[in-house]
Order: sequence, then C-alpha cells, then structure tokens
Amino acid sequence: MDKVLNGSHEQMRLLLDSAAEGIYGIDLQGNCTFSNLSCIRMLGFASVHDILGRNMHELIHHSYPDGRPMPVESCHIYQAFQEAKGTHQDDEVLWRPDGSSFPVEYWSYPQIENGTIKGAVVTFIDISKRKKAQDALLLKTALLEAATETSMDGILAIDNDRHPILHNRKFFEMWSIPKNLLDTLNDTALIKYIAPQVVDPEEFVSTIQHLYSRPSEKSSEELHLVDERCFTRYSAPLVGEGGKYFGRIWYFRDISARKRAEQALKSSEARYRLLAENATDVIWTMGADMRFTYISPSVERLRGYSVEEAMRQTLEASVTQESMIRVRTELTRAFALLREGKRFPEFRGEFEQPCKNGSTVWVEITVAGLYDEAGIFGGILGVSRDVTERKKILEQLAFMAQHDALTGLANRALFADRLDRALSLAKREKRNLALLFIDLDKFKPINDHYGHAVGDLMLMEAARRMNASVRTSDTVGRIGGDEFVVLLPGQIGAQGASVVATKIHQALKKPYLIEGRNLLISSTIGIALYPEHGTDAIQLMANADYAMYEAKRSGGDSVKVFTSAE
Repeated sequence: MDKVLNGSHEQMRLLLDSAAEGIYGIDLQGNCTFSNLSCIRMLGFASVHDILGRNMHELIHHSYPDGRPMPVESCHIYQAFQEAKGTHQDDEVLWRPDGSSFPVEYWSYPQIENGTIKGAVVTFIDISKRKKAQDALLLKTALLEAATETSMDGILAIDNDRHPILHNRKFFEMWSIPKNLLDTLNDTALIKYIAPQVVDPEEFVSTIQHLYSRPSEKSSEELHLVDERCFTRYSAPLVGEGGKYFGRIWYFRDISARKRAEQALKSSEARYRLLAENATDVIWTMGADMRFTYISPSVERLRGYSVEEAMRQTLEASVTQESMIRVRTELTRAFALLREGKRFPEFRGEFEQPCKNGSTVWVEITVAGLYDEAGIFGGILGVSRDVTERKKILEQLAFMAQHDALTGLANRALFADRLDRALSLAKREKRNLALLFIDLDKFKPINDHYGHAVGDLMLMEAARRMNASVRTSDTVGRIGGDEFVVLLPGQIGAQGASVVATKIHQALKKPYLIEGRNLLISSTIGIALYPEHGTDAIQLMANADYAMYEAKRSGGDSVKVFTSAE
C-alpha cells in the first residue's frame, strides 16, 4: 500500500512540475505547503525550500501594482478558503525577491479534505506579453486620437451611409455645436444646424449634396460666415485600395486672421512684409520668369532651408518630380489664358516638396496672379500650407476601413473587391484563379478555455503564417472569427492550388508558443477554381465553402478541392 501511495505521489509531483503554470498551495495561515517548478522559476527563487513554510502573501503578494501595500483582508487569494469559493484576477502582480514584479492572471480554489477546508491552491500565469500587446494597441489608438485632437483643423469623417465616424473637439468649437446635438450626432442634424451660420446657406448645402453624389471628387473653397469669420473647407473621399469608396472627410480651418492680413496687404507693402515674415504658412512670390522674388522665413520651419537657400532654388527643385508634372500642366493652362488676354487663374492644389534633411512634406498651395496698378501681369503670389498630418490621417482611415483591426488582413469588403477585379482580369485574359476557404479546427475550445486574449494572439500568429505561405500578389482575408479566405490569381490549376493550400495547412499545424504554453490547432481548407467551379464571386465562395464543409464532415484537418459531383 505504501508503495502505491508513494507512486501516486511521485506521479502527482511529475504532473505538477511539467505544468507551464505556476502552482502552489497554502494552509489556513497563508503558509506555503507545496509548489511546482514553474512557480519557483517565475518567482525567481533557487528552490522550493526557499518558500515552503513561508507566508506567501508577505513573500510575493504584499503590494498592489503601484507599490501600495495590500492588506491581507483585501487579498482575493485568501477568499478561496475564507469564503469557500474560487476567485479569479488578471489585474494584479506578484513580487520577486529582487524587488521586481510581473503581471499575472491567477485562480485560487479552496483545498477541501473530508469536508473541511484545509487551505487553498493557487494557479497563475505570467501575462507580461499580453499586457505589452494590449499597451501597444492602446498606444496606437491614442496616437491617432491625439493627432486628430491636436490638429489645427476641425475634422469630421462621414461613412458611406452618411453617419459620422470621426470628429474632433476643434470641429465643434468652430461651429459652436451644443452638447445636445453632439449627443444625437447625425449628418442631417449637423447640416441643418451649421447652414444658417454661413452667408450663403443654399450654396453651402448644394456643394455638400454635389460631393455626396460624386464620391470621387475633392473640394476646397472658402466659407464666409455671418459673424464675419472665414473658413476654408476641404473635402476628400475616403478611398481605399483599388479606388473603393468608404466615405468622405471634411476639414475646416479658421482663416479669418489670414484674410484680414491679406486685406491689410493691399493697403500697405510694409504691413504686408511684416505679416508675411511672421506667418505660419509660407508666403512667396515669383516673377513672370518663374524665379522666386520673395519667400517668407517660415520656409525654414516647413522644409529646413533658409530663405537664401530656398530663393536660389529653381521651380523644378522646389517640388518633387511627380508634383512638377502637375505644376507644368497648371502653368501651361494659366499662361495660355494670359495670351488670350484673360487674367491669371487662381488655383489651389496639393503638392509634395523636398526637405533639406531628405524627407518630403505635403503642402496645399494657393496661387493668384500679381498685377501692377496698370493691370499688367507681373508674377505670382503663393501661399503654401503644411497638410502632411491631414494626409496621414486620410491614409490611416482608409487602411482601417479595408483591413481587419486584429490581424491586419484584408477585411470582407476589400477581399470582395479584389476578387471581383481578379475575376474581371481572368475573364478578359482567359486565365484561371483559385479561391481557398479556411476554417481553424480546435480554435474555439482554446479561445473558450484560455480567454480571448490568448485567442487573439493565436489568430494574429495564424494570419502571419498564412501571409508567409503565399505570394505578394495573393490576398489573405479574414471574414469571420476563425474563418479566412485566400485569393490565388494567375495561371494556377487544381494541383498548384493544392500545393499552396497544403503549405498553409502545414504552417497552421505547427505549435503556437503563447504565454508559456504550446498550443495546437489545425485547419480544414476547401478549394474552388475559376472557371471550372464558378464564374462569379458568389458561386466560387459558395463552392469553396462547400468543399471545406465536406472535408469537415470527413474528419477535418485536411485539404479538399470542390468537385461538381458533390
């Protein structure tokens, strides 16, 4: 009998020491009664004898994450035997003998023998990596919000159904929008509230309706308000990859001070130069020969060049090659009008300029003709404004509209758009393509058991492995919780598609090391080919999905090509 008991104890010890989680027991006084090797390793002790018999609260759980002492009465671990129920926490830390701490998720359960509570058993895991991932996501979101909130412009983004999806405080301040309207924010209510503040409300509303009816158009104009303020209104479509329209963004900037400055310039050259020297925008003039005759000092803040350096640059050197193509087009049109006896046209557009440090900056340039008292054209007056931040926000919003927030893969909308384009090309050039439908096997039990944080890390790694298994011309998308699709364009048949699917299948099968655990999942993949299994997106998706479920019914963890006999 003793030999059997000793064998059972040895097996139990082996089980405890092979666990990735830290496990230890305490008696009713809080003293350690046993511990496994993972517990000793994570806590930084040399051996189990360093903690046996010692009070674990005083040793490793004595303080909150911010260093404040934690009274024993507040310790959730003690609740296991004090209240005879299990407890679970994921916002506390354990402390090592060197004074350092690490975030943990732990479970504490009462230890009961013959109906009597003898103490508690505590299981914990180190969640440092999870915390870092959560902090990184919070930082990325905070940076985008900070960039929007600190912008000089009032910003409002509207989705394709004309519902606001982004706005900043500056927008509401500029238009004096009351809190009750903010709480019930919708596009119609905003237009109705703002329009009466504009000198020409009918034109204001008409322009909005015009832009909504023509999603690809951009717009930039001045708005004169009844209180004598003046705003610039810039609007651009939120366009993703492939030109797909996702909504529209509006920028409003109060240029009342600048307009007053421009009016002052007309009456006094001295006042003009004084204001120009202190403007945040870069003010510049060019002669009729297209050589700079004046550049304000703010050019150094914008591009890093001193006034003297910028003045020596030619027009071609002051913009990038791509932007110079547009500059030439606009100048050719303007000088053609001058030859016809017409005035130099005012123009506003976005251009990219090189900086002294090798980078570039995007500016919105407004130009108008300069005329003397006799009405003779003498050159150009221009104002350059930094819009780099605005373009970055546009690019970030476009990416967010087309990609899965967790994995960064193409979302359902972007994948459908790419599939439609690939089908059109395949039909035109008489090529084929393949569509893979992937479902992760055994993912749901892991997600339910270990929690969404572990599940999210596993999905992110699975997405990385799928991307690494395909060509750059292929597209991997996430269309559901654990459902993915892959588009393989080009001359690829059943054999080629099966090779890629098998590569993905094997990659997904490898162990996932997440928070100290080796976790395993597999996948079931269905394949549909164009044109054999469908000539449109709906039919191909349905048949790839059907092939996948046929494979599921046969046990899963396999790759299957759709056959019409099914």
